[in-house]
Amino acid sequence: MIASKRPSSASEKLETGSFVQKQKKGGLNAIQAKEENWGLAQKADWIMANTQQKGYYRVFYDNKTMYSIHQALMAANHSNIHENNRAQFIDDLLSFARAGYLNYYETLQML
Repeated sequence: MIASKRPSSASEKLETGSFVQKQKKGGLNAIQAKEENWGLAQKADWIMANTQQKGYYRVFYDNKTMYSIHQALMAANHSNIHENNRAQFIDDLLSFARAGYLNYYETLQML
């Protein structure tokens, strides 16, 4: 599950391990987090939301997705994940740890 909070007028972009990018207009309620189905046609090893930090919100990944992104970042060439997206992932993790949603041990393991 990818949960996020953002204004409903914002657009969201996904990037996956198979380099499929999808963009969607409209979106989540600015107060509530919810799951969204993006209908990706291909199975992906990893997926990142809010790529290039286009929206002013944070993305909280479930453990499976977080681990998949971590594995991709540890691969050669960081699986071609853009440097802004790598920084965004770390920034979101540290922010959620500071807010008490993640423990610091798990967070620091991702670095």
